[in-house]
Amino acid sequence: MDEKCCICNLDLSKLEFFDRLIHTNSCLDQELSKEQIQDDTFETQKNTKLDLEPESPTSDEVYDYTGMPDYANMPKKDLKKHLGNYGMKKTLDTKLARIVLKETWLYINHGIYPKFLSKLTCK
Repeated sequence: MDEKCCICNLDLSKLEFFDRLIHTNSCLDQELSKEQIQDDTFETQKNTKLDLEPESPTSDEVYDYTGMPDYANMPKKDLKKHLGNYGMKKTLDTKLARIVLKETWLYINHGIYPKFLSKLTCK
């Protein structure tokens, strides 16, 4: 599988999972800071919410969830702890956090690329 950074086109397949996260986060931060400086929107920037809805798996998307924490019924406090363990912002709303954590777990344990990352548009 050929995975490339959507910002700088670096081949991410050679990097470990956390190195991919760090690289992608760094590239996105640099790109965002460039846009903020050009547009002078540092003070007025509005956060946009990702449009993520839980999808039921199709017939070929049946995964082995053995060992996955029960994110669907997990208390908000524990969700934030798990987000912190993966190095993610703890400010995600509960519904979005459940989706992100589930897809991150699938990526780490089964190599299934997260849908929430594939929906991001790259310039």
